[in-house]
Amino acid sequence: RGELGDGRPPIVGAAGLARIERCATLPYRGNDIDYGLGNYGDVIHPVRSRGHDGGLPGFWSSYRYFPELGVGYV
Repeated sequence: RGELGDGRPPIVGAAGLARIERCATLPYRGNDIDYGLGNYGDVIHPVRSRGHDGGLPGFWSSYRYFPELGVGYV
């Protein structure tokens, strides 16, 4: 969770990750797939996932992670 896997400290600390995943950043109630400070969730995959994507003309980036599986991609 926020780690590079090579022994270095996490990129994002536990408090920062909790804030990113908090689904109460918009003025409406919802479940765990709502918006969370630039990080959204979906239920398209067989398990819960979270991530963000975006781009500019000629460039696209995306990241997604699957908390229950302990994996993600960029």
